[in-house]
Amino acid sequence: MKVTLLTAPINHEERLMKDIVSAINIAISENVSDDYQILGLNPNHSNSFFQLIWDHIHTNLSSIPYIIGGYTKRGFWNMYTIFDPSTGYLYSFMREKRFHQIAKRQKPTMHYVQAMATTCNDDLEPTQLTLFPMEPDKAEAKSIVDSICNSLGISSNNVKAHKVILFSTSHSMLTYVRCCTVDRMLEVHESINLTPFINVLENIVVEAVDDPISKSNNPTQGLKFTAKAKKKKELNDNLSFASSDIKEEKNK
Repeated sequence: MKVTLLTAPINHEERLMKDIVSAINIAISENVSDDYQILGLNPNHSNSFFQLIWDHIHTNLSSIPYIIGGYTKRGFWNMYTIFDPSTGYLYSFMREKRFHQIAKRQKPTMHYVQAMATTCNDDLEPTQLTLFPMEPDKAEAKSIVDSICNSLGISSNNVKAHKVILFSTSHSMLTYVRCCTVDRMLEVHESINLTPFINVLENIVVEAVDDPISKSNNPTQGLKFTAKAKKKKELNDNLSFASSDIKEEKNK
């Protein structure tokens, strides 16, 4: 399913943020459950839940027509980044939990987010001092960024800054999104909350009905699920239970 893009005359960056949130939201709460339903797979026996989420996020992001997107191979992982030619911003995407893991356990092998922050946000200085800081290798960082930019078909000189989109999920639903600017030590210098852009009713279709039960005593506020929504909600619930025992990806 393609992402529905906004056409209203709004601020360009706001439009992009809304389209990014929509791409992630649809992938998590709709596309994956559709896959299991169409293929007749049992989510309780699935080994591909997290991979499917990322495949759909990347596919949905590639549907945004006014940005440049592309894949870069990082080990076994096909990383997808986007470049906004209107602002010069290079965007990467990561789960909030994974970002904190990387920030706390910085390793000699540089992560691509740290490489982009080191090269593209070199004007930002860490404010949290440590006794033995592990400063990233700027030459290695530049090499990683050049590889990413080559995949996008642009020059690294065109990149003005790097921003990372961080998100959290719960029970197969997108619950929190923010856009951050980080320095070479992965300290957040700017954080913009994008959670209000999540349309909570976007992927669970409901219809208003006359309900004899008082809305004030009804947690659904007088709304009932359509047959399609009931089926999708049931599948999403099964997916969330199946994924609860699966560990977070370690090398993304």
